[in-house]
Amino acid sequence: MAGFPVQPQIYHLNDQFRETSRRSPPNPAGGLFGAGHGPATRLGSLISLLNDPANCGRNPRIEIGFRSMCSDEQQLPGGVFSTWLSEVDAALNTGSGIDVPCGDCIACCKSHQFIHIEPTETETLSRIPKELLFPAPGEGPGNMLMGYDEHGCCPMLVEDSCSIYSHRPRTCRTYDCRVFPASDIKNTEIDIPLIAHQAQRWKFTYETRHDQDLRSAVQATADFLRRHPECFADGSPHNATHLATMAIKAHKVFVRMDEERKNTGQIPEDRKVVEAIIAEIRN
Repeated sequence: MAGFPVQPQIYHLNDQFRETSRRSPPNPAGGLFGAGHGPATRLGSLISLLNDPANCGRNPRIEIGFRSMCSDEQQLPGGVFSTWLSEVDAALNTGSGIDVPCGDCIACCKSHQFIHIEPTETETLSRIPKELLFPAPGEGPGNMLMGYDEHGCCPMLVEDSCSIYSHRPRTCRTYDCRVFPASDIKNTEIDIPLIAHQAQRWKFTYETRHDQDLRSAVQATADFLRRHPECFADGSPHNATHLATMAIKAHKVFVRMDEERKNTGQIPEDRKVVEAIIAEIRN
């Protein structure tokens, strides 16, 4: 699909935007405002998972959520690393979605997130009450945001199930919290407590040396991105999701670098690595 690959964007919520979201009309069914991603037309605008930093981690209901949604502390099988990486990379590029074995966890649906829905997602938009949507700041006409209710929950969540699952937004279809352990992003870097708690439980399988090499490439990419914010359109990653997704998207640069190092014994300059990462993201 044409356009830049998917990556997350956090809108910088100012007081006026927060006030606008608070004034959104209530849902007659009981929810307040707020549930998406897809291929977009420019870097930094492809997936939008927004958090309200004024609320996240400060609502006592979140602590209840830890116990009720992710009480099972056992490890979760993340799958064979190379297989998963291929699938999530394809999903981020095409918006086709990825099958995440979430079980009964709905942490991402209850984490005070704003969801970006693009104008091409007509089936999704037709199933969300108009009073729950408002224009996405800084985006083109038709780009909408859906917020969350007074408990931080997506208003499309009914009895702990997505009421529009078959037509859920692309952001939801491609969201996979396994990107955090894959990129070696620590819980302290993830600003959504419920998701941080769930992400730490995933454990990948490394059946071959290739799996291990790919993991090293993804984590090396994430580390490089931390040290080189010039790789980002806005000069820095918006949040941990942005950083992890960029690492997934650009990991092939480090795979190629490792092959070059083995063949020539040379390591490219950081400037060339930055250029290669930006080119990889734009492909």
